[in-house]
Amino acid sequence: MDKSKKKTLVVGLGKTGLSVARYLQQNDCPFMMADSRRPPPTIDLFADTFPDVELHLGAYDSSLLQRSREIIVSPGVPLHTPLLQAAVAQGLAVYGDIELFARAVSADKTILAITGTNGKSTVVSLLTRMAHRAGRAVLAGGNLGTPALDLLDHQDADMYVLELSSFQLETLSCLRPAVATILNVSADHLDRYDSFAQYVQAKCRIYQGSEAVAINRQQPLCSGAWPPTAKIITYGLDRAQADDFGVLDINGEIHITQGQQPWIAAHELSGLYGKTGLLNAQAALAVGWMAGLPRAAMLEALRRFESLPHRMQQLGYYREMLWINDSKATNVAATVAALQSLCRPCLWIAGGAGKRADFSDLRQAVQGCVQQAFFIGADAAALRSATEDVIATEIVDDLEQAVQRAAAQGRSGDCVLLSPACSSLDCYQNYKQRGNHFMKLFSELKP
Repeated sequence: MDKSKKKTLVVGLGKTGLSVARYLQQNDCPFMMADSRRPPPTIDLFADTFPDVELHLGAYDSSLLQRSREIIVSPGVPLHTPLLQAAVAQGLAVYGDIELFARAVSADKTILAITGTNGKSTVVSLLTRMAHRAGRAVLAGGNLGTPALDLLDHQDADMYVLELSSFQLETLSCLRPAVATILNVSADHLDRYDSFAQYVQAKCRIYQGSEAVAINRQQPLCSGAWPPTAKIITYGLDRAQADDFGVLDINGEIHITQGQQPWIAAHELSGLYGKTGLLNAQAALAVGWMAGLPRAAMLEALRRFESLPHRMQQLGYYREMLWINDSKATNVAATVAALQSLCRPCLWIAGGAGKRADFSDLRQAVQGCVQQAFFIGADAAALRSATEDVIATEIVDDLEQAVQRAAAQGRSGDCVLLSPACSSLDCYQNYKQRGNHFMKLFSELKP
């Protein structure tokens, strides 16, 4: 077939796929779409917006590759999908929306790139608020909120803060961040990766081409993955050296410091809790400092920050028990961090689809903290098996029953924590729907 008549094949018709379609149409690039679902959730919007674009639904047809000049794949589609493997074997380029963004973005824009198993959205939101307070024309997107390609519609922006998932990083090669950081890496998405090492390798791709990198001293898993010319700054929960960020006890109060210079006391951090909150605040400060954001603007953003929905979100009190919505904790490490941040006895609601996770890592975190656990969903039995010899556990039918049990058994001064350590996809569309259901159930509790 004449190469000039071939089209770009976009695989995956979700939020990202739609953004790719809009970008290709705006740039007069012929394309066709494919999605294995019948129908995908955005089918009506796609049909209305792109009535003349060729669309293929159901099992992927490898004959499409004969008419394709390249493949742009949505992050939800694994690279081991046979269609994509066949494309690579035939020499076709296969990449995602972030790579397309990287090739299109103007070189004079400042890009801050954030990844990690947990905390990405919080740090991206912090940095965006810091930059806004500093007077920068800043936009945030990627894995959080607005798809990266849609950010290009705003020509007046001079800074982009990108949240990047491991799926988005798998095909990335051209991004040139001014500063990049990997917040942390713990076992997650092992239903998609062959090994933890493969997952780590995907995360490390964020450092390619970075002018500067901010490194979590407690997790130097990607050491040496950055360019040899990159500037380096570190952060961690220990004493800092030189320009690095760390923590220091000053007269009985924990402070975040740069070197030995105090910047902000822990009690001033709004919406950021425990060790995880300290690390997220430091990560944002380290990246912002390397990007040239003024100290005063960054600290004011920290003081005014409110926790994001479904991330250690305090809902209020019922019978003098604090209720916390941490539905975004879709892996073990996130739930461990949530439990470690608590300073009161806990009734813990967890469960869902575990993604082949090792729940034994929860054992130490629950001891001395959790008074009673209520497990729901597909992997409730696995969670109970991992923890029943160290805490009281109960398998319940659903989230509603868990809320009712917690409300009845809790005492004044306790907290009720939804922190599932699992994805929501066995019972809900996503973690947001699960969290919203928990919030609704809390609001309906009767005195």
